Amino acid sequence: MPNSYAYHTLKKQFSDLWLQQGSGLGRTFRKIAPTLRIDYIFINPWLESKQIKRIQTTGSDHYGLLADVRIKQKAP
Repeated sequence: MPNSYAYHTLKKQFSDLWLQQGSGLGRTFRKIAPTLRIDYIFINPWLESKQIKRIQTTGSDHYGLLADVRIKQKAP
């Protein structure tokens, strides 16, 4: 959750990919709070991404997140 200790701890070393490249609110939970984004993909400086998107899933009350991530040629 964006206001959680865990989220802020991860944000110190990693980037929230949805904030960098996502479109819209990025909500991932359909049931209790359909506007809430509770699923994340974090990347470190050695990775880069061309896209992230939310996808339909079956058998879950969450939408899926799909990202195209690759290792950069040179480490920072």
